[in-house]
Amino acid sequence: MKILLAVDGSPYAQHAAEHTADLCRRLREDSEVLALHVKDAGGIFGAVPIEPGAEAFVDVEQIREGLEQTATIALDAARRVLEGSCAVRTLTVWGRPVDVICGVAESEAIDLIVIGSRGMGRIAGLLMGSVSDQIVHRATRPVLVIRGAAEDAPGRHSEA
Repeated sequence: MKILLAVDGSPYAQHAAEHTADLCRRLREDSEVLALHVKDAGGIFGAVPIEPGAEAFVDVEQIREGLEQTATIALDAARRVLEGSCAVRTLTVWGRPVDVICGVAESEAIDLIVIGSRGMGRIAGLLMGSVSDQIVHRATRPVLVIRGAAEDAPGRHSEA
């Protein structure tokens, strides 16, 4: 089974990686996970209009390096969780997350897309349009959305 695991470095993506590792162990067959991180500079620059000449105040190289570092950290964390449960490949691609995830799933003939969700709820999800929700509606491959970790769920308290 070929699984695409979308990771962004968040605790929700890490939780999805843990579930993916468990799924691979339960499948009892050769599974391959492609851990994918999408570097989305549009998420930074798309929200802020930059006036002509203002780019002199934006350190684009520093932002690029930050996005590269985030990708490395996110993929390394996913690899550590997945090792021993399946074969793991990693991939980093620049672009819009929904477009890249759905496109890579098609081009790699993925059997299952796994993505974490912040569990924003219906109203916030409608207003913000979560990536996981967009993938569920757009992907032509099966999608497994892993809700946030139990310790992050509203109303749940850990006992110390």
